[in-house]
Amino acid sequence: MVARTGKGPMQSFSTDLGKTWSTPTAVESFSHPVSRLHLRKLASGRLLLVKHGETIDTNHGRKQISAWLSDDEGKTWQGGLMLDERDGVSYPDGFQSPDGTIYISYDHNRSTDGEILMARFTEDDILAKKLIGPKSKLKMLISRPLKPKENATAPAKSAAAAPPPVNQAPIRVSPLHFRPKAGNAGDAIPFYWQGEYHVFYLSKEGLEWAHAVSTDLTHWRELPPAVTRGASDREPDGQNCWTGSIAEKDGTFHLFYTGQNVFDPKGEQKVMVATSTDLIRWEKQPQRTLYADGKVYWSKPVNGPAASVTSHHQAFRDADVFWNQDAQRWWMVLHALTAEGHRPCFGLYTSPDLMKWTPQTPQTPLGTYAMGVGLDCPNVMPMQERWFVIASQAHFASAAKAEGPYAPADMQPFESGDLVVPKSLFDGKRRLIWGWIRDLKGGRDSGEGLWGGTLSLPREIYPGPDGQLYSRPAAEVTAAFTTTALDLTSAPAPGDPIGTWQYADKKLVCGPEGGACSFKVPDDYLLQCTVQLDPKASLTLTMRQRQPGSGYPLLIHPENQLVSLKRGSSEFSRRVEFDAAQPVTIQAFVQGAIIECFINDRHAFTCRAYDFATGKLGLKVAGGQMQVLALKVKKLPPQQS
Repeated sequence: MVARTGKGPMQSFSTDLGKTWSTPTAVESFSHPVSRLHLRKLASGRLLLVKHGETIDTNHGRKQISAWLSDDEGKTWQGGLMLDERDGVSYPDGFQSPDGTIYISYDHNRSTDGEILMARFTEDDILAKKLIGPKSKLKMLISRPLKPKENATAPAKSAAAAPPPVNQAPIRVSPLHFRPKAGNAGDAIPFYWQGEYHVFYLSKEGLEWAHAVSTDLTHWRELPPAVTRGASDREPDGQNCWTGSIAEKDGTFHLFYTGQNVFDPKGEQKVMVATSTDLIRWEKQPQRTLYADGKVYWSKPVNGPAASVTSHHQAFRDADVFWNQDAQRWWMVLHALTAEGHRPCFGLYTSPDLMKWTPQTPQTPLGTYAMGVGLDCPNVMPMQERWFVIASQAHFASAAKAEGPYAPADMQPFESGDLVVPKSLFDGKRRLIWGWIRDLKGGRDSGEGLWGGTLSLPREIYPGPDGQLYSRPAAEVTAAFTTTALDLTSAPAPGDPIGTWQYADKKLVCGPEGGACSFKVPDDYLLQCTVQLDPKASLTLTMRQRQPGSGYPLLIHPENQLVSLKRGSSEFSRRVEFDAAQPVTIQAFVQGAIIECFINDRHAFTCRAYDFATGKLGLKVAGGQMQVLALKVKKLPPQQS
């Protein structure tokens, strides 16, 4: 059995007709993105695999669908019939008819064209890598959405029509979260210069670096794109321009980005450069293109295929360039693979001038990591005499010095939920970080996670004891909420009370048996709350609660050192350190279709919030008494909300 997972395809085996299954492991015989593939046994006894990529060991996302055959239960694959060479093709499915003909359906540009197509072919076609059968045919259109006729009248609703979605109101967009006017935002690449916060970000699924700027972190102005993919499919960046970083030297800005093109004979992924004197107009510098060297870092043209490594880690991308004051050198840290042993790593190159780069062995500076650790988009930074490296899954490791060793080897999360690919800047006072909060298919809480979304609120990250990494909202964002909608000091009456709730010494106290209550709040708000819990008590704070079981519950359980935030059937949780004798402080930004929570100004939890656009604020305590020491709900001023 092969199943799609968040880490790519995983395989499991059964020797007792499916009663028990082996522990899932990564598929080693082919590479594939986090997307659907099609696998079935044919009448001939062969296995049919329909996957993304033009070869069995390549993975470039949801593009190119090809068909393969195996005579040895999936250990090796033959053939390679390209069914559709375009971008935006996905979700293959199909069957084999009694005469041996294979039929595969799939979609193309589902969010725009909405096409469903079919390929008809045979096993001989697959082995020949071209259509040789008289009835074989590709790209047959099954359906395409009809355009609505002008002045057409909507049909009357049937009495048996399906019930409306939970969220009947249009999805609101938060005024504080940056999202481009058209499309969505991917990986953020922030850069601070002379009082302005520049956030470059991937747009159009990696086809360009878009650009926005702010002076106050709450109002953003869109600027022209910085760089776009190459105009020709023969250029090193002819397919995509991906994540990187920006450095300034002697009044010139150097933009390092990942150029991607599977047809580049020197390597699919490479570091490319553009320069500017104003951060707005950029000129590519193709002569400075940096390919993997093949001696320290793996290069497929030099070293050959890395068949035992998942395609995700067959990388040379996402350069993070910064000046290392201690080493008196420019450092470039990127996601790479070692030439010897094929181990995923944070690669390191050094330079005296941003022009000539020398590879350094990864074991000394940043080490190598396990296959399951995401190493995309590394960001290395010094903070208070300690060095940190963060990566795309909001994980981090830290060290006493830049060259390491970094610990823990498997990295740790400093953020939980729907936020991914965080990167940071230093503005002279603090280090701020942004990630993107993924859109969900259909605008529903149960929807599949999509590429791109809305940028998070800026967070300040700072070091904790023992190499920990903490985050809290930027002060400018909290200060933007100036209108008070609810304040515990006015002793508002708890609604829907269960158990004993009473005010004592300006505190709202829930009796020792536990209980629940609610308060009416605006649809969008900032919650600031401080509670004192009995040693064994837990608090569930539910945002946009309509009835029991609805809304978005935040569970805090100090005794178990646990915090979790739920969105439908998805639960984002992790262990955090608590001193059970101390109060717990919660900040929650409930804005549009996004919720961002911060516990004790240290631990961040983020989730999409589509299904419930309105609702009360629910409080539930179990296992002991709770004292609400402070509770305030604030809104943005009318002109900004």
